[in-house]
Amino acid sequence: MEINLNYKDHCLIIVGAGGEAEELLARRRWAAGGRLAHFTVSEGQVKFAGAAEEVIFAWQPLTSMAKPSMLGAKLGPSFKTYWTKSGPDCIALEPGQTLEIFTKDEQMRLVRLVTAEGQVLLEMSGEVVVEPDEHTAQSFQVDVEDPELQAFGTYSRWGVICGFLILLLWHVLRWVVSIKLEQSAQHGQYVWWRGTLVLLNGLLFCALGLWQSWALSLSGEADLELHQKLLATVLVILWVMALASTQLADYPLSALAVPALLSGPFLQYYQTQKKYPERRFLPCVSWIAVHLLGTAGISGVLIAILVGYRALLAASRPVSASFFLPVSTSLVESFMVTYTRQTCETLVVRRRPLVPGDVARSA
Repeated sequence: MEINLNYKDHCLIIVGAGGEAEELLARRRWAAGGRLAHFTVSEGQVKFAGAAEEVIFAWQPLTSMAKPSMLGAKLGPSFKTYWTKSGPDCIALEPGQTLEIFTKDEQMRLVRLVTAEGQVLLEMSGEVVVEPDEHTAQSFQVDVEDPELQAFGTYSRWGVICGFLILLLWHVLRWVVSIKLEQSAQHGQYVWWRGTLVLLNGLLFCALGLWQSWALSLSGEADLELHQKLLATVLVILWVMALASTQLADYPLSALAVPALLSGPFLQYYQTQKKYPERRFLPCVSWIAVHLLGTAGISGVLIAILVGYRALLAASRPVSASFFLPVSTSLVESFMVTYTRQTCETLVVRRRPLVPGDVARSA
């Protein structure tokens, strides 16, 4: 049975000498979140091999890391680890190598890199563009229609280090201020600083990332609109400052702020119903519930472990405490890995149709 494929969603394959138009097209594709491959070729290294026989989809990139081409060096780092590869495939053909381009339905859909001895080094299916000009580079549609086929995001080590240092500075400052104000507090006083510190931590360091994650989980949108963020922000401020009058501690105050933060994603779900008529409420709510249990829920379990550890130390049982902390933490981490894999498999992967090139099925 013929499978209808959107080859452009799988990969955009650019073939040429590595000029400015190719770089522009590559950067537009990369910014759109799609998979990208570029082959730098010289005269005589491209062979148009005609129609591909009995080939619907092929995805066999290089198994070893090749030295990136000059265009690849301009686009950014491309490196391979044991499990993953980051960055686009930007390969400069060596002397004696040939790039064979096959067509399907009179469109270029498959490339095959072959050595002079006939050894096939890679096969990749996708939308093939050969030597694009400036107009093509600017007007070619690079968006990925199926979000499941977007490239996985990775993190920069310097971004992680900078984020760690910023959060370390903020939390040290936060708890120094909190301790100082708590020590000088009077019985029955309105603990305004608890709500203020929870709001600063939540809105400055948590809300933007949570809203993006929840928007995708609940509505299928990349992020909330500005008015949805503003509504959620106002509700969070009013709700948290009202709860602060009950003299709740920091963690339960933070946990109880989650429903107010969720007001933005639920408003977005309501306002995008006509855009996604096939979307069903219960599966979306189930998936966002999985996210909440895996984030706020697991943090509650870790807080309980710390309370238990402190209780064992207070009871003068240091041996039991030193055994309890690492064992319980390891068990929770192992459970979280299993929980994430099983929930994703049950609620997402099994419920969607088989799509060639979907890396989630081979992960």
